[in-house]
Amino acid sequence: SSDQRIRGRKKSMLPAWMIIAVAASFSLTAGLIFWHNPTQSQHALPSEAPELIRTAVDACHDVSQYKHATELWGNVVIAPGSKVTLTVPISTKSAVECCKKCSLQRGCNTWVWCSDPAACGRQCMLRRVDHEESQGKALRKWAGLPWTSGSLFKDLYIDPVTLPPLDASISKITLATSAGRINITLMPGWSMPSVAYVQRLAQQPELCTNGCQFYRAEPGFVLSGSLRAYVSSNNETKQGPHVMEQGDIGWADGGPGPEFFIWMGAQPATHMGKAHTVWGQVSDPDSLAVAQLIIDMNTTAHQPDGAHILNTFMDFTISGSA
Repeated sequence: SSDQRIRGRKKSMLPAWMIIAVAASFSLTAGLIFWHNPTQSQHALPSEAPELIRTAVDACHDVSQYKHATELWGNVVIAPGSKVTLTVPISTKSAVECCKKCSLQRGCNTWVWCSDPAACGRQCMLRRVDHEESQGKALRKWAGLPWTSGSLFKDLYIDPVTLPPLDASISKITLATSAGRINITLMPGWSMPSVAYVQRLAQQPELCTNGCQFYRAEPGFVLSGSLRAYVSSNNETKQGPHVMEQGDIGWADGGPGPEFFIWMGAQPATHMGKAHTVWGQVSDPDSLAVAQLIIDMNTTAHQPDGAHILNTFMDFTISGSA
């Protein structure tokens, strides 16, 4: 029954950040399993001199830091349209080329390159940190570690005071996907800070990172996505105005965003109560049908009874209207 399906899926309501991390980890696993213990691998560090890296400064924008025998921390950058479950690690011949890959990838500002082909196959991992103060933070560092890392001064959070005044007349947004358009009516009375954040992205869609996409699809349950951007999401959570009904949109995990979901159940989400901050509604049946088309696409559950992740993330662009 539909109630049984909902109860079964309640167990898979993992935090959105964890779901993304699990899916994205497939792009890292190959690198992780090939790490050598420093006592087992004593290969010489590469001859990638700082001067050589500096010669690529134009292609890499502003290279601010580069460190040998160091793996810099950062969230995995997933390129638009990635087939996450089939991701093959990037390979480059040098740290400079890895740096260039990062410079060309929207959302990337940290790169990690394997300096030892025997240990990890010249892999190039693209990552992102949100704030300047987080750049250069080492996740791992020891003599003999076969990773060279660097940071690029780009794609960091933007100070809101530098942005134009918010266009508060925006009352509807459209998420345009390759499957069709999803029109959403904003509900400022339900959560004004949430609506203001979404209005900002609709007014300046260039603020969306490559994380503006749908990534999880559960038939009869939820369509989950992200509105991750180069500005901080709102920091307010608020009890919903009512038990969520089909087409209602709220922030995931009871948090303030930017991960969100569309409730797609035919019946109200009574098992969730009013725990989520709700800020919008799908505007029309055609838009709801597009959401259903995405839900019906191929997915993979990476764990038994786990969340169903779209094999290819569904990117969208956002626009707004009064």
